[in-house]
Amino acid sequence: MSINAEDVAYPHPVRYLELTLHGEDVRLACMDVHPDGAPNGRSVLLLHGMNAAVRRTVERYFVTWKPEYDRYVDVMYAWTLSGEWPRLARVRALHSMLPYSDPVVYDRPHVRAQTLFLSGAEDGPRFRELARWIVDSIPNAELRLLDGVGHNPFMEAPERFFPPLLEFLESDPPPAAQEP
Repeated sequence: MSINAEDVAYPHPVRYLELTLHGEDVRLACMDVHPDGAPNGRSVLLLHGMNAAVRRTVERYFVTWKPEYDRYVDVMYAWTLSGEWPRLARVRALHSMLPYSDPVVYDRPHVRAQTLFLSGAEDGPRFRELARWIVDSIPNAELRLLDGVGHNPFMEAPERFFPPLLEFLESDPPPAAQEP
């Protein structure tokens, strides 16, 4: 039985059972979704192996892991169970190559709008340095990095992320930067 990503991308109730089989950590997730032919509208997914790899990938984006983030691992793993996975995998690969095929570095000096670069400071090696380099290349840009927060600051520290974002959105813009 296969499940489309759409089936698990919405807030369905999920129950988990974690166990070890033959030395491999396995996570059993029972989700109240309604695929055709599932008894009582219940589908059981055995999430293992690749699920662990997906989790390691997602964990890199957070400084502090919280149990509620497990849901995002399950959604990302569920994509691999879909009959659409080959197409989704290709889209993901193409998306990851986008910065190399169409670099926006040449467009930055031409941005005339007030710009806020708001991110977690712990987003990878040299992130602070790279963020500063990007902001310095955009007229009227401001850099705000949240210490102790990773790639997804809106999830990891919403109480620290949204106030400066709202402050920026509600502020009066300065005069537009002149075209270089």
